[in-house]
Amino acid sequence: MGKIIRLDTKFTGANMPKLVDYDYSALEAEILSYPTLRGFFDASDVVVSGSSIMQINDRSGNDRHFVQANTELAPVVSSVNGVPSAYFDGSREMLSSGLFSGKNEQSVNMFLHAPGSWSGSCIVLSDRLSADQNFYIAPTAVAALDAGATLAIASIKTKLINYMCGFNIDDGTAVLYGDGSSDIGTVGGVAAPSGDANLGRWTDSQAGNKYVGHLGHLAVFDEDLSKNAYLRSLLDEYAASKYRMSSWSA
Repeated sequence: MGKIIRLDTKFTGANMPKLVDYDYSALEAEILSYPTLRGFFDASDVVVSGSSIMQINDRSGNDRHFVQANTELAPVVSSVNGVPSAYFDGSREMLSSGLFSGKNEQSVNMFLHAPGSWSGSCIVLSDRLSADQNFYIAPTAVAALDAGATLAIASIKTKLINYMCGFNIDDGTAVLYGDGSSDIGTVGGVAAPSGDANLGRWTDSQAGNKYVGHLGHLAVFDEDLSKNAYLRSLLDEYAASKYRMSSWSA
């Protein structure tokens, strides 16, 4: 019969590699240097007046900052899992001049968390002038481009959502990603977003359906990310590391 040998050594695991790496600096640097990046906005890089966020800086270097001159209409400083966020309560909004390029292939990525009492659709990002060029959430779905693309997500108010939408106006398709799944929709007759962008609200002529929830970061690209698995993976890994997400969007 074999002998049990007990080693007089303590195991601490001090030299074991980390199973989860929350250092997202290299991922962020790669996103910021991405050649098709048009704008990148992070709630950790803001100009504030008290608790009001008057400007979310465009970290892409393109100077398309989201701004708000009125403290009563500005989102407020908040956080999600200890990471800075901008909180919109259904009466807050911001504007970015020239964010949308008008190109027929574009993409939007947003980190969202929307707990609380709200119903109906909440517009997060929209072309300032066109009512059907929008990106939004509902209690059981995320959607884009006037519901041309819709992805069902149960109990959305309880979740951290890494929202991604890539679309191609030429072939009339849009693909949404979030909460570990994806869905393709059709966007026939919808023009490409172009020019100024509203954050937290619909177009200037639409007063309702303002966003209620947190925004961690937002990125806009001049390419259809549904055709770029590497970019989707990069954005997913970034969100998962930064916000300690338990589920990935794709």
